[in-house]
Amino acid sequence: WYDPSYVTRIADEITSDYKSIDPADATYFDQQRFQVKAQFQPYMDEIANIKQKYPHVPIGATESIFQYMAAALGLDLITPIEFMDAVAEGNDPPAGAVAKFQSQISGNQIKALVYNVQTSTAVTTNIKSLATSHRIPSVGVSETLQPENLSFQDWQLKQLQDLEAGLKSSG
Repeated sequence: WYDPSYVTRIADEITSDYKSIDPADATYFDQQRFQVKAQFQPYMDEIANIKQKYPHVPIGATESIFQYMAAALGLDLITPIEFMDAVAEGNDPPAGAVAKFQSQISGNQIKALVYNVQTSTAVTTNIKSLATSHRIPSVGVSETLQPENLSFQDWQLKQLQDLEAGLKSSG
């Protein structure tokens, strides 16, 4: 769900599947797909906006959940992959990866830190604190709808807007 191309492809595949199951209502399914596309437009516009305003800006992330979105946004996610993957799998990251990430933050090599609000460990808490002490904005993302009453696109749009605000504040 953090790869916009997957989101679009899945909506297209669902529409195609419905049309093959019920060809008589193909026009209805096409209309529904058009409505979904319209509802997703602010989300897609924000992706394009960030990509245009912040090309190749380096960011960090406490885990790999944001990799696809960072790529779609044209941001450079420079956190050691070993760090992100270990945290995503519920493991302690290797000491060398922790040291490198801390050095990136201390050296102000990243302009924002993306962290998973649903995964907090001593290491990720320390990383977030280090970023804060270096005036690097931290932007929370989640694996599930937060709050639960939002639509998918509103949930993702809010997170993207938070990221843009963080990038803007970092100069």
